[in-house]
Amino acid sequence: MKSYMKPVLIFLIIINSNLLAAQSIEETMQLANNAFSQNKFHTATALYERVLFFDSTYNYSTSVFKKLGIAYQKQSNFKKAIYYYDLAYYAAEETGINPNPLLINKAICAIRLKDFELAYNEALYINTDLEDSITARKQQTLLFAIGNFNSENYDESEKHFQSLCPEVECEKEIINFFDELESINKKSPRKARILSMILPGLGFYYIGEWKKGINSTLLVGGLGSLLIINSIQTGFINSFFNLMPWYQRYFMGGYTKAELIAEKKLEINRVKLLEEILSDFQTKFDVKI
Repeated sequence: MKSYMKPVLIFLIIINSNLLAAQSIEETMQLANNAFSQNKFHTATALYERVLFFDSTYNYSTSVFKKLGIAYQKQSNFKKAIYYYDLAYYAAEETGINPNPLLINKAICAIRLKDFELAYNEALYINTDLEDSITARKQQTLLFAIGNFNSENYDESEKHFQSLCPEVECEKEIINFFDELESINKKSPRKARILSMILPGLGFYYIGEWKKGINSTLLVGGLGSLLIINSIQTGFINSFFNLMPWYQRYFMGGYTKAELIAEKKLEINRVKLLEEILSDFQTKFDVKI
């Protein structure tokens, strides 16, 4: 090939590839939107990210960021959803688009990741002076209530829930819920641990795990009895080295497990109660949030 032909060929390849890329972006964007509208979020995310890769002029990026955030949120990939909601938020600031839905969705993702500080901070930036100020204020208050609930700031959480109530009956219901929460919180994981240290199995009985409690009492009690009998028959030192590791293992495992199960049950009961509160708002009292 003659030397002067090489630059011409390279130029033609570049021009052709740019035309194909432009066509590809439009087609890919259409495919992505179709997948998104059909709730095929895994396919949509792959296609939208392809659009971003080829969108050197940023013609599509602003709308793609938000859709990627939603798609990843629907797939429970909350870290990536937060990342794209952040990009969408900065793009919205430049274009003047209402950023409140982005902040709310990001806060919800943060709650799902148990990053309650991030959720609370995002809620602070919700602009309640925009056209949707009533809805935005409700959503902000709800996020404050949920964030404080999960951070165990129950007094503040109750105040925020109370402020959302449309009637006295609702306020009474919230008081009852938080009275129930106080009862739930009395089942202390630390107390379950200490009780099982005093008497194997007692911590399990305390949290209502009777089967596990009986197993722990019989197992540790049996090993303790065997240790005493064996000490009398073969001597303390011989019995200590043969049986004490087993006794210690099941004794320590018992009180550690009692504490862990108590913590898990406490968390489950709190989440269940919070779900009941939110359900009541939307069904019984018709609070649209």
